[in-house]
Amino acid sequence: MVDNAHILTPATTAALNDKLAALEQGTSRQLVVVTLPSLQGYDISDYGYQLGRAWGIGQAKLNNGVLFIIAPTEHKTRIEVGYGLEPILTDALSEIILQNAVLPRFRAGDFNGGVTAGVDALIQQLSLERSAAEAKAAAAAQAAQNDRGRGATPLTASSFSSSSPSPSFAFLAPGASCPSCSWAAGAAGAAAMAAAVTAAVAVAGAAAEAAASAAAAPRKLVMPKDFLC
Repeated sequence: MVDNAHILTPATTAALNDKLAALEQGTSRQLVVVTLPSLQGYDISDYGYQLGRAWGIGQAKLNNGVLFIIAPTEHKTRIEVGYGLEPILTDALSEIILQNAVLPRFRAGDFNGGVTAGVDALIQQLSLERSAAEAKAAAAAQAAQNDRGRGATPLTASSFSSSSPSPSFAFLAPGASCPSCSWAAGAAGAAAMAAAVTAAVAVAGAAAEAAASAAAAPRKLVMPKDFLC
């Protein structure tokens, strides 16, 4: 749990850390929650993708990590899912969790309640037996398809909105190593994560900017320095 936007109370942060640690201990799956003071002009999907890769969330061979991102300044939130969990935590189910559990509370100014509700919903899904989890994900996908068939308006940005869903991805780049596969890594692990984040996101930010505009000078995506476990 990394609250760099400082939107959560100490009691909420402590309770969430306990829940996240229990999930990892019981299932080996990692759910990491991060709040950001700013996306620095980047799309939340790009920011989340690079952050997930840099932190090496989940087990490298299983790609079983989930990143729950909240950027209150830009009114954006997103759930990024590793390849290994894509069958049980689909785009459709992630969107339902955001729209039903998280965003109503965010729009009411209740960040503690919204983050907690989102984490609880994600943990519930990630703790199910695989067959039950896949069935729930399939039901969410069917519901989304039915909504489209009825001509329902897709969920879009409003006063506090989620970004549109995206395909899942591998958090670890090919050949990359995880600084610490346990989120409770201690000071050394936190320092390694911070260094990895700064290097990976800066390089990715420069590459993305160069591709977008060859004439523009590459920007560095400067991450906060206090990435603590």
